[in-house]
Amino acid sequence: MGGAAVTASTLFLRPDAWPWLAAVPVVVVALRLADAVRARRVRERTGPRAAVVARELAPRRRAVRRLAFGAGLIAAGLAALGPTWGLSEAPAPRVADVVVVLDVSRSMLARDVEPDRLTVARRAAGALAGHVRGDRLGLVVFSGEARRVVPLTEDAAAFADLAARVEPADVARGGTDLGAALDLALAGFPADAPAGTVLLVTDGEDLAGKGRASAARCAARGVVVHAFGVGTERGGKIPVVVAGGEAFLTGPDGAPVVSARDAASLAALARAGGGTYADLGADGRSLVEAFDRHVVPRAAEAARAERRREREDRYPWPLAAAFLLWLVDLGLPERRRR
Repeated sequence: MGGAAVTASTLFLRPDAWPWLAAVPVVVVALRLADAVRARRVRERTGPRAAVVARELAPRRRAVRRLAFGAGLIAAGLAALGPTWGLSEAPAPRVADVVVVLDVSRSMLARDVEPDRLTVARRAAGALAGHVRGDRLGLVVFSGEARRVVPLTEDAAAFADLAARVEPADVARGGTDLGAALDLALAGFPADAPAGTVLLVTDGEDLAGKGRASAARCAARGVVVHAFGVGTERGGKIPVVVAGGEAFLTGPDGAPVVSARDAASLAALARAGGGTYADLGADGRSLVEAFDRHVVPRAAEAARAERRREREDRYPWPLAAAFLLWLVDLGLPERRRR
């Protein structure tokens, strides 16, 4: 008949504290030696009265005191080891994994929101980083291709610092490949992520449907995709740097290209990902609001569902026994009352 092997690590939470127990015999022996030295000195000083003094000193009481003190040391050592018996169930801590997918295509430089779309998006990412507590954030940037800037991390300050620096030059290929961005974000989640969320911030359109297909793949893995549109429906021109100053991007017909937010296609993408769509807004607070409204409750529900069986630390029992034994040691007089 087989069974689980019983080891120190299964009996105690802190087996590495064993030196506490190992020191007990040393202390007891030292005390006994001190008692012997004391008794010898009493005999040397009292001479013929040694037998009378010995009876008054009640050596048995001293032995009981030493026994109580040593037993108290043993009990304290056991408390330091963290003895365990029984298991308790507790919910896992609430932790959300969130990947911000940020569009850095040239159209994000349009100024139909002040000062421009990319700055508003970067501020929104920074506000989110300043709001989370103990959750993990990741960052993917994209235009015609996607690049991971920050893997999932609890270092919100590092996330905010890197998010504040992203720009169109970070991705070589131009365009807007929503599908590649979401696929890369999905690959960054652990396989057992209980509450993964993607926050997609873009002004792009999902004309070919690649973004919707990728959002559906995210949802199938249990990762929810929320989309946030940057810019206005009226749109704005895209500035470009030219010799001698600044101009606006033009199309094949020579007319300036106007980039407008396409709320309908982004809303369809969010529905495919099991999430919601919202206008990012000029103040960029939408990411924080979505985190509180959607991400936190989902992470809390996942934590409640993932209950953990934990060993109970029973150190208070031997610690209480140690104090009681030491009280006996301190309260028992060594001299008999006359």
